[in-house]
Amino acid sequence: MLDKTMNIAALIEREGIVTHFQPIISVKKKAVIGFEALSRGTSVPADRLIPPLDLFEAAAAEGRVPDLDNLCRNKSLEGFLSLGVSRNDYFLSLNMDPSAIARISSKEQDLPAASGMPASRILIEIADSQIEDFELLKDRLTELRENGFLIAIDNVGRGHSYLERISLLKPDVIKIDASLVERIGGEYHNREIVKSLASLAHSVGSLVIAVGVETEEQAILVTEIGIDMLQGFYFSRPGPEPMQQIESTLSHVRAVATGFQRLMVRSFGGNSHCR
Repeated sequence: MLDKTMNIAALIEREGIVTHFQPIISVKKKAVIGFEALSRGTSVPADRLIPPLDLFEAAAAEGRVPDLDNLCRNKSLEGFLSLGVSRNDYFLSLNMDPSAIARISSKEQDLPAASGMPASRILIEIADSQIEDFELLKDRLTELRENGFLIAIDNVGRGHSYLERISLLKPDVIKIDASLVERIGGEYHNREIVKSLASLAHSVGSLVIAVGVETEEQAILVTEIGIDMLQGFYFSRPGPEPMQQIESTLSHVRAVATGFQRLMVRSFGGNSHCR
């Protein structure tokens, strides 16, 4: 719900944004391979964090979405580099509002490359549900790709998702919405929906991240389907210092890898015959 008392102009002026990071993992590699940057606003006095949806709703009401988007992006890059990790060891996933991307021209220099991060290690996420001017956005994403950035479509499967956009944009990554991952252990058709989305993504050369993984069972199921990367509370909650929790995160990754291997043995072991 929008906080009517929020002064988004003042928040932008004082750069009142903090960044939390959530690991993105590969079961196949048994490793953390990237982090998603998640922005939070700070209130004055600083007694609470303001969720991103509230921030951007307030910014939209005042016509300040591009300014807020730019601030969040800069703070995310600054925060990531301050973690002390090698910028070549992990990729960083940044959320960008489509309306902000649409304002980028090929002559502007406000793209994330200004941070010194290699463009090839930056994944720019756009929410499928927020795309309005598709053709303009497509042109801007082409420019970003030509500059070396990776592109992801987020929230795929939430509500009315325009699946043809996946085949038209051919993103490097699609992120399957948490609402689908949450139901994957239930009725059979839920699993088939996720499987179909992953198949579509792979057919156009995209990798797939399952978002909102909260249990070991969910992690094993999406891995069995063929999901490439996983993200969620089961592995780690977002925080300002994710490397402090890295061993705990990796222990969960190893547990999923072991569980998946056992599942494969049970599934195929009875079909092998020695002659």
